[in-house]
Amino acid sequence: MAESSDLSLRHLLSDEFHPLQPELILASEFEVAAVGGMGAGKSYAACVAAFRHAAKWPGARVLIARFTYDEMVKSTKWLFFEIMKNKGLVKYFERPKNWDYREGTHYCRLKNGSEILFSNLDRNLDKHKNVEYSLVFIDQLEELEFETYQI
Repeated sequence: MAESSDLSLRHLLSDEFHPLQPELILASEFEVAAVGGMGAGKSYAACVAAFRHAAKWPGARVLIARFTYDEMVKSTKWLFFEIMKNKGLVKYFERPKNWDYREGTHYCRLKNGSEILFSNLDRNLDKHKNVEYSLVFIDQLEELEFETYQI
């Protein structure tokens, strides 16, 4: 179980955060859409929410996705890995061993059994059918067709 101080918003957010961030991180609704300008911290907050969920719920399965593979690796996955390193949270993970966002399996496993998967949504959506995720974060949702979102 993660230490409560590591999961606190005080630890996970900087001293100067956008008011949207805690609202997104603490949201309890089934579906949440964060709309804001570039630099408002939407992706940062969603990465924090994904980690908090996985840390608090042993055995959770989290999907972090973006439309294309390249964008997912270079932006969303990179950001997630940077947050985990900068906030000292890598200690909660048993995989990946080298903690490099370019590592090709796109899979993180926490010591509590929770999994975080990084994926693209521009092809082969069958890999997501019949998989039960307890939290899904789609970065830049406006890039997707509605039919893809429904899957």
